[in-house]
Amino acid sequence: MSPALLAVAGFDGYLRRFNPAFDVFGYTREELLSRPWIEFAHPNDRERMLEAAESLGRGTAVVKLENRVICRDGSLRWVEWSTRVVPDEDLFYAAGRDVTESRRAAEEQAALRRVATLVAREAAPEAVFDAVVREVGEVLGVDATHVGRYEGDSTVVSVAHWGAHPGVDVGARFPLVGDSVSVRVLRSGSSVRMDAYEDAPGVIAETIRQMGIRFSVGVPICVRGRTWGVMIATSKDVPFPAETEARLQDFTELVATAISNASAHDEVRILADEQAALRRVATLVAKQAPQSEVFATVAEEMGGLLAVDSVHMVRYEDGVAAVVASWGTLTEAVPIGTRVPLGGRNVTSVVFRTGRAARLDDYGDSSGPIAQRVAAEGVRSAVGTPIVVEGRLWGAMVAASTHDERLPADTELRIGQFTELMATAIANAEARAEVARLADEQAALRRVATLVAEGSSAAAVFDAVTREVAAVLNASAVSLARYDDDMITVVAQFGTAHHLRLGERFALGGTNVTTTVLLTEATARLDDVTTATGPIGDAARRAGVRSTVGTPVIVEGRTWGVLAAVWTDREPPPDDTGQRMAGFAELLDTAIANADSRDQLTASRARLLAAGDDARRRVVRNLHD
Repeated sequence: MSPALLAVAGFDGYLRRFNPAFDVFGYTREELLSRPWIEFAHPNDRERMLEAAESLGRGTAVVKLENRVICRDGSLRWVEWSTRVVPDEDLFYAAGRDVTESRRAAEEQAALRRVATLVAREAAPEAVFDAVVREVGEVLGVDATHVGRYEGDSTVVSVAHWGAHPGVDVGARFPLVGDSVSVRVLRSGSSVRMDAYEDAPGVIAETIRQMGIRFSVGVPICVRGRTWGVMIATSKDVPFPAETEARLQDFTELVATAISNASAHDEVRILADEQAALRRVATLVAKQAPQSEVFATVAEEMGGLLAVDSVHMVRYEDGVAAVVASWGTLTEAVPIGTRVPLGGRNVTSVVFRTGRAARLDDYGDSSGPIAQRVAAEGVRSAVGTPIVVEGRLWGAMVAASTHDERLPADTELRIGQFTELMATAIANAEARAEVARLADEQAALRRVATLVAEGSSAAAVFDAVTREVAAVLNASAVSLARYDDDMITVVAQFGTAHHLRLGERFALGGTNVTTTVLLTEATARLDDVTTATGPIGDAARRAGVRSTVGTPVIVEGRTWGVLAAVWTDREPPPDDTGQRMAGFAELLDTAIANADSRDQLTASRARLLAAGDDARRRVVRNLHD
């Protein structure tokens, strides 16, 4: 009737007699008597039990020896044994006290305290993971424990492992397909167990079979209301007791707290770093630093904050993306100044088409010239955000990664904060450039107006106008030509595009700016000279001219000639180019009118002098006669 475990055993390793208290282990009388008592001990305790048996054989009693007994249902019970040897009868008496609950509670609480201490000290999550798998494995007495993190691409990543046998390497990634504890926990959001993997499909199940694992228990790790990961205990031979899930849950709550703390600290640190970076960029913008310096700083700051492989800033120009800033591993492959045609399925082109932020998580499905260039460098995913300057799409900021993991969901938002500063910097720079441009233009107009007011010769004014217009518009060449019936004569020329020579005459006609100005008496432009026809158009194509803008020179109400500017580069001139040229053409009107007036005055004086001479000669002749 004793509640204690009482038994008589022989030195041959078998039990002879035992009391009903042994029913706690769940075995029948026949099972307990037919098997050596060492087989009921946990494998990790058997060596210690055999040493105790040797002591008993030498006649030395054993006192307060603890070991784990494997119950028939696979559970474990801790028993504290004390013995008395009877050498004459070749047997010993044993009395056992079940200390399972107290031992389990003490060990579990100690383990929980150790883990809680790490969490309270704000240890790195990796250190907490390693401590938890070790503590759980030792407290539960299982073969191995494991922690996995669920990823957004339907995979689970190993973040910690402990066990008596080799397990899954930390960092290993498995697809969440088929059947396994990891798959079931993610789908159900609750604790699950599996007692067989023989017919389970999937990569995870196959890996577990190769390890020889038969029994598994998994408990979800929930962080901020979502299933962050899973804690798994595995066993090759012994099934798990019914309370295993509940005991695991205590540890997963500590893990969740550690992850939450780490996430909170990371968020604070990231926010602080982000604000510091934004302040540095804002300071540059406020100081009106050169655009190139601002662009380079933004790319570098973003690269450090986003933990990506590369950051590029592009400007949209006439169907191409021009790289104006670059940072990271792709700098050599896509340096500053690179111009790539837009089009296809890639982040840069999508931002251009939609005017909104875009992302591409798998560049295996990309297309277009840009995609071909970056995919060849190993880019796997990218995020792009538009740069909008005063209501117009100026360009885009693009962050790219060569890793399999997708860029975080808030990447677009974080890039957007920098693009707003970029838009301000670009707008400020353009405003300063506009002011400088207006100042240069007004200075040029004053210089020409001074020549006109001083009564300089028409040739001198013509040369000054072509030179000043070329400098103000950054044109390849500027020419002034006079209309003569169906012909045009070049009266002044300045620049590097030598498609016209001074004094050269061309027949009018065809599709070209010079002919259009005469017909319409208005400013005209042609951004693709390859479509021009007529003698003048042929000469422009041969000289490599790509764009032309012409404005009429009106003298006393008639179209006297045309002031034309040409460019040989790919980018067409700004839309207001013709308007800017008109101011110089008006000065030409005055200069030409003044020159004509002077010519007419000179001719009138010559006529008066000639008439006076004729009159004097007549008087002399009459007097002589």
